[in-house]
Amino acid sequence: MPANEPCDLMVLYSSSHCCMTPMQAIETGTINAAALLGMEDEIGRLATGMAADIGATDQSPFDDISVLQNITFVMKGGVTCLRKSSEPGIY
Repeated sequence: MPANEPCDLMVLYSSSHCCMTPMQAIETGTINAAALLGMEDEIGRLATGMAADIGATDQSPFDDISVLQNITFVMKGGVTCLRKSSEPGIY
């Protein structure tokens, strides 16, 4: 599975072809998915004691969810795995 496939699905489901807002699409891929798996006490949100990987963008996905297709920062298990910037000289 390509690394950006889950983000592509969130973008698809919040596009004009579906009835989800960007927030609903993000919740579907995070907290709602965790609940479906019966793992809401372990994953699906950022909180103390939860297992979480963090992805970030330079812009708000609530304004334009397609920015999730251009992740600029990833932290997995407390370790920064990716850091890039659209600003020249900043990585």
